[in-house]
Amino acid sequence: MKQPNILANAIERTILAVPRQSLRWNSRKKLRALLGAMETCIATRAKVSKLNLPDIERLFDASLFCLIYEADLTVLSRDMTCRSAWWDSRLYARLLAMTMLECVEDIPAVLGKSFRQALTNVVTDRVHLQQISKMTGALSDFRKNHEHELREIRQIAAAHRDHDSRLVASSIERLDLRKLTVLSQELGSSLMAFYPTMTEVLLELNILREILRSRSNK
Repeated sequence: MKQPNILANAIERTILAVPRQSLRWNSRKKLRALLGAMETCIATRAKVSKLNLPDIERLFDASLFCLIYEADLTVLSRDMTCRSAWWDSRLYARLLAMTMLECVEDIPAVLGKSFRQALTNVVTDRVHLQQISKMTGALSDFRKNHEHELREIRQIAAAHRDHDSRLVASSIERLDLRKLTVLSQELGSSLMAFYPTMTEVLLELNILREILRSRSNK
């Protein structure tokens, strides 16, 4: 496999030191926010469950699912970019490609008919459904445009479904890390569009006040 020579690798590390440090800092900040949102989502969902509100539970479940994928993509993209070792960066690149493909397969299913029915049951404003449809449409376009390339990486280089070792090695060597970075940013932007919509929905429902009222009546 053709790897950068020692001098080229040293020059690359020097040039990218500041951008990589900035990426690590931004990723750390983003992950803190995502993990905080997950904790809030899990805790509030548990309280909602006690009130027997299945439609609202489904909204929280979908929100948590999207948060988990966003956190995974953030970590994998960061480590692919910030790892200076040739093999390390390509290992994370393969995992990133696999996760992106699974994301565009899973999220539209999670935000499918059952989720939309639950959303319709709890809010009357159809603008939220339109926003969800716009987001899933963007994910569908992403999948149409990049599925073949990402699936090839997953099947051959990440999941090792092909036992031809030369083909696996060639696939790893040909990985385009810059392109995967751009794709990850594009997919992340599509996922981020989900959160303002769900925030608006949950604020409209005023879930916390409903929970507190229910508990005070006991």
